[in-house]
This record gives sequence, C-alpha cells and structure tokens, in this order.
Amino acid sequence: MTSKEFLLRKKIFFKIFIIRVISTLEKIKTEASEIMQKVEETDIVLNEVEKVSHEYLPMAKACSSIFFTLSSLSTVNKNRSKIYLFLFSN
Repeated sequence: MTSKEFLLRKKIFFKIFIIRVISTLEKIKTEASEIMQKVEETDIVLNEVEKVSHEYLPMAKACSSIFFTLSSLSTVNKNRSKIYLFLFSN
C-alpha cells in the first residue's frame, strides 16, 4: 500500500467518523428536545398539584387539630371522660 492509498483510506475513515458524530449529535438534539417538552409538561402538572394541595390545606389543618384533640382525650381517665361527655351532650 502506498502512502497515497494510506492517506486516502484515512480520509475516508475520517469522513465516516465525522458522519457518525454528526448523526449522533442530531439524535441527541432530538432527544434533548423531547426531554425539554416533557420537563415543561411536568412543571405544568406540578403547579396544578401544588394549587390543589393549597386548596385542601385549611381542611387538612382542621382535621389534624381534631385528630390530636381526640388523641389527647384518650389519655383522660374515665371519670373525666364522663364529665366531658355530659357537658358536651347537653
């Protein structure tokens, strides 16, 4: 093989390599675009979830207060429980 043939083969292999790199970069660009679109969709969904969560926050706080109030009442002895029941049932 002459040096001219060697250089010609190197040039061909280099062109093939460049074509593969460009093809890979185009594929990555397409995938990045799809990922960015999904990120935008996810942001929209997360904002919606946050908005709905804030709507239920007052109810959650009220339920939490009721739970801990009832939980603390269970520690009161039976006589006090009867007094509370008597007071609140009238």
